[in-house]
Amino acid sequence: LVSGENNPTLDAGVFLRAGLGDYVWNDINANGQQDGFEPGTNGIVARLYRDTDDDGVAEPGGDDGAFLATTNTYNNGVGDGFYSFTNLIPGRYFVEFVAPVGMVFSPADAVGDAADSDVNALGVSPVVTLSSGQYDPTWDAGIYVPSAIMLDKSPDLQLVTAGSNATFVITVTNTGLTTLTNVFVRDPAGVACERLLGTLAPDEVAV
Repeated sequence: LVSGENNPTLDAGVFLRAGLGDYVWNDINANGQQDGFEPGTNGIVARLYRDTDDDGVAEPGGDDGAFLATTNTYNNGVGDGFYSFTNLIPGRYFVEFVAPVGMVFSPADAVGDAADSDVNALGVSPVVTLSSGQYDPTWDAGIYVPSAIMLDKSPDLQLVTAGSNATFVITVTNTGLTTLTNVFVRDPAGVACERLLGTLAPDEVAV
């Protein structure tokens, strides 16, 4: 500055760092809600992305590029299944989770954000806008082992004479990875085809 000069253009902007989290749990009944009997799950990979193209759409590995940071869920001293990303510049972010082999993600938005799963079937959350100083702990994910069952009725076709009975065999197989309970088979063809099979372990077959 020279004598008598005033420069009013030297300004500074300040902001507070932001963050988000915070929970992944084993959604045993696959209802998308964080029920009290369902435990948090440690060791789940969480990846943080910036909404690079600022279009409000989560596109991991696409227009939004590679993830900015990664972490695993852990016990935070209160319970299992927690994660967090902190020290973030305010802006738009989203999270991608990696489900263990054999597990899938729960239905999203079953109840309020603080008590449900917020990710889609691929484990990707919506884009969230973090303001200066904000920490948003409502981005959670439920995971579960899907159950599956296969029914086979044979033979497909048989010839019977008038007044005689037709005999079929119904085979039930648990093709999933979890034990099924209270398995009950009913064929609408007749009351005689009703049967309570009870419990079926993975790969177990009942006739």
